Amino acid sequence: MSRGNIRRKLIINSDNIDFSILYNLDSSAPICTLLTDFLFTIVPMETKTTLLMLGDSLIEWGDWDALLPGYNIINKGIAGEAMEELSFRLNNEVQAAGNPGYIIIMSGTNNLLTGDLFFPATLKTMLPRLRQLCPQSIISVNAILPMDIAEPRAKIVSDINRQLRRITESAGCSFLNTDSAFNTYCRPVTLPCFQHDGVHLNPNGYQIWAREIDHHLQQLKTK
Repeated sequence: MSRGNIRRKLIINSDNIDFSILYNLDSSAPICTLLTDFLFTIVPMETKTTLLMLGDSLIEWGDWDALLPGYNIINKGIAGEAMEELSFRLNNEVQAAGNPGYIIIMSGTNNLLTGDLFFPATLKTMLPRLRQLCPQSIISVNAILPMDIAEPRAKIVSDINRQLRRITESAGCSFLNTDSAFNTYCRPVTLPCFQHDGVHLNPNGYQIWAREIDHHLQQLKTK
């Protein structure tokens, strides 16, 4: 029975790069030689851009590989960390990450919750250093999330975010404000985004945040 001209496709992975191998099998070739007697072309498939995520538990506890499958995620969040601690380990983290396409910073929540309102000054010293370390990376700073906390802390979050935006944009980086998305898609009773402590995110909150991050990075990519 003639097998005809059979077209096959193999997917292999090498050094984190996927390849598509297309080959035609000669219909006259014996079965035992099918794997050796083929013509093939290796076509690189689209590779994922590396996203280095720096911050505290809000970063660390996110299932980012599932939430942002279009990126090669390097999760360097540390629960309980303050921004000055992130500044201390910054050099080591970015050097270990190589040359990430994107870097996003989500830090300062623990400072704010412990009454330290001066942490934006730390960000002001971090960003120029980070830009020098990673001149090819697109760097973004995420706003402090609109936590489910009582006044006057809620007002303080807005004031702090205005400072963070000014510092970020003055350093030539991008600022991601997620207030609008959380205010639109979160409902304290019917569709909450935060856990009972009002600070840490639940799965719904992470999904909203991940959509905003992806949208933000895609916009930066086209600029």
